[in-house]
Amino acid sequence: MYKIISILLFLTLSCQQKNEVSETSQELLSHDKMVHIIKDIRLADSNAKLLKINRDSMNLMLEQHYDTIFQLHSVEKKVFIDSYTYYMEKPEQLNLIFEKVIEELLKLDIQYNN
Repeated sequence: MYKIISILLFLTLSCQQKNEVSETSQELLSHDKMVHIIKDIRLADSNAKLLKINRDSMNLMLEQHYDTIFQLHSVEKKVFIDSYTYYMEKPEQLNLIFEKVIEELLKLDIQYNN
């Protein structure tokens, strides 16, 4: 009986360790990289809204712009989505990212208006 409980305990602990390692070993984008990508996505969204085209055309155009943004930043779309999902589960970190995005957009606005 002791051997069975020991084996079950060992298997349970080793499975938990594998899950923890796989979660932390996923490719995660840094805060700075997320800031730059989200800033570019927000700019693309804003520009698309100014065009006043139908929603289907806008969505198609935005998908193409998003693909270009990911290429410019040398990031796969899946890695960005996984990173965004990770930060969504950590609201404090996501909040810091969005604060920096807002700062960067305000800098661009000031630069553009001068």
